[in-house]
Amino acid sequence: MVPDPTREDAREALAAIATSRVALGARIRPVPGEEIALAVSTGGILAAFSVSPPWGTLLMVPFVLATTWLTVRARNRMGLWLSTAVCAKARQIGLAFGLAMGGLVLIVMLSSLLLTLRWPAFVCGLLAALLTFFGRRAWLKAIVEDLAGRPR
Repeated sequence: MVPDPTREDAREALAAIATSRVALGARIRPVPGEEIALAVSTGGILAAFSVSPPWGTLLMVPFVLATTWLTVRARNRMGLWLSTAVCAKARQIGLAFGLAMGGLVLIVMLSSLLLTLRWPAFVCGLLAALLTFFGRRAWLKAIVEDLAGRPR
């Protein structure tokens, strides 16, 4: 019996796809120093509201620039822009992260701008840094596991 060349080609193609998915997962692994810097810059944006205007606004500028630069740097290092639409677990983590960060921003806006309380912004900045560090790592881990074909 002669083997079906179509089946062999299909197996080779599937193996090539699996190999490229694992290689892609290796490219998007987090870099600890980059993750810490991103967490500090993200938290700094919210913590800057703990300083009275106009100094808080001026203090926020380097944090916004650092967050932007780190995001572009990560994209250039990986060679792609990641989306939470990659897998269901990453989408759930991204949604939880977005809701949590939105809640922190709301607390900062209400406390700083309406109630003129400064300390909640500092606390929210610390929480935002922790959320960014651990949330991004969990999000990237979910994407890498999905690319490797590991069960979720």
